[in-house]
Amino acid sequence: MAKTERCLPLRLSGGSAPWHEGGQARRWVVERTHAWLDRFRRLVVNWEKTSESRYAFLCLACPLIAYRI
Repeated sequence: MAKTERCLPLRLSGGSAPWHEGGQARRWVVERTHAWLDRFRRLVVNWEKTSESRYAFLCLACPLIAYRI
């Protein structure tokens, strides 16, 4: 079916393992950033009426996350 739909199957290369040497799974930078932003309830639940105020809270959350690191 993949050939008829002109889709390529997704295959992981043999060299890239999803585990670090320490035994923990790798997290992509985007996944980790979304997890950090999900800690801010105001960003998870859309309480704001305008996109500008939502963007302002996002701009406030990012330096707070960077400060914690």
